Amino acid sequence: MELEPIKETILVVVSSLVLIFFVVLIVAFGWWLVWKLFLSKFNFIRELLGNGQDRNAAGEPITTTKPRTTRKVRRE
Repeated sequence: MELEPIKETILVVVSSLVLIFFVVLIVAFGWWLVWKLFLSKFNFIRELLGNGQDRNAAGEPITTTKPRTTRKVRRE
């Protein structure tokens, strides 16, 4: 039994949309995985994507400068 041409067309459109959805899902998952494992470690990439403030794993801002410490100078 053959399907009518309209049903065949609908079947092709639906299967194409499902295929495109799965391809986009796989690409998005791959990007997320690469981001978590590799790219998030680079400040340059985070700046390109617009993440304003860098944070560590605990969610606290990362400071790039060391706090100044005062040392007493002994004069003899």
